Amino acid sequence: MRLYRIEAAGEDRAGIVASLCRVLADRGVNIAELSTRSPPGPGGSPHYEMTIAAEVPENNDARELREALAAEADRLVVDVAIMPA
Repeated sequence: MRLYRIEAAGEDRAGIVASLCRVLADRGVNIAELSTRSPPGPGGSPHYEMTIAAEVPENNDARELREALAAEADRLVVDVAIMPA
């Protein structure tokens, strides 16, 4: 397993956690830790931030995982970053 940190941020809306976690689960990624927070954003609108410590199997292609997360982030209109931990 390789350990990665995944961060997501954007306007708070239903389904962010479920959708991004589904991308990870479909690729056999284990979520070791997940935290979220919703601080007020610009103008007082709700802002959402999520951080995941993910255990990625060695046989997973990191680039493919990044692309899948980016595609889901585009659909959700959030920003996602993935980096080795």
